Amino acid sequence: MTVPENNSEAGADSSTPASPVSFAALAASRREWIDSVLRPWCRQANLKDLRQAESEWTDIAGRVDVAATLWT
Repeated sequence: MTVPENNSEAGADSSTPASPVSFAALAASRREWIDSVLRPWCRQANLKDLRQAESEWTDIAGRVDVAATLWT
């Protein structure tokens, strides 16, 4: 899969952004990443890369589980 390996390749500057201070800020930053990085990549990716991303997404993004927490 051909995706940016670091923030500088994704169009961000090389400085480390401040961590979100609340869940709302974290969610907003993820929405921004989806809009500015993920969707544009998906629109230009070839079918092979899209299928690879689909099959490996759980490894990349993690599995959603309401019973799990950051501490388990």
